[in-house]
Parts: sequence; structure tokens; C-alpha cells
Amino acid sequence: MSEAEAIDRWLGVLRCPATGERLRREGEVLVSEVSGVRYAMEGGLMMLLAGQGEKKGGDQGGGG
Repeated sequence: MSEAEAIDRWLGVLRCPATGERLRREGEVLVSEVSGVRYAMEGGLMMLLAGQGEKKGGDQGGGG
């Protein structure tokens, strides 16, 4: 199983730590579906830490 396939399998249960929204994968980032808060993936690790996400446009998002 590829790294992308493994991540896609988790998307059904993962949620944005700040908003609780579902996440989708866009290349090397995870994006919350409604608010658009973006979380980086580094070396296959999902960096899902509240306050570490960025809203589209570079603003810090995710509360916390």
C-alpha cells in the first residue's frame, strides 16, 4: 500500500483538531472541508496540531 493510499484510508475518521470538520487531501496537505484550514504532511506524518494549521492565504488558523 502506498503512502497516499494509507492516508486516504484514514480520511474517513480524521477531523480538523480545531474545528472538528472532515479533512480532504490536496497533494501534501490536509484541508478542512468547510473552513479551509490546511495542515502539512511531513514524511508521511500528518501534522494535526490545533494552532498549527493555516487558512488559505497564509493566515494562522485552527484556534487553540
